[in-house]
Amino acid sequence: IKKTHENTLSEINGKSDTLVINDVNIVDVLNRVVYKNSTIICSGGKISEIGPSTFISIPENATVLELSGRYIIPGLIDAHVHLAHP
Repeated sequence: IKKTHENTLSEINGKSDTLVINDVNIVDVLNRVVYKNSTIICSGGKISEIGPSTFISIPENATVLELSGRYIIPGLIDAHVHLAHP
C-alpha cells in the first residue's frame, strides 16, 4: 500500500488504478449528516465503495490518501455567470 498525505490528486493521478481516501469525514448535504472516519475507494476513475474506515478493506496496490480529521463534500459549481449580448 502506497500511503501519502502530501501529494495532490494531480500528482498521484496515473500512479495506480485505485485511489483510497482514508479516514475522512464525509458531508452528506442532502441528509444533513456527517459520516465520520470514512473511507472512499475509487477504481477506474469512479467511486466503487464508501463506508466506515474500520469495515473497508484497502486494496493492496492502491494509492492511499490519509486525510484523518479532514472533510470531503460534494463538488461545488460556480453558477454565477454574466453573459454578454453582442
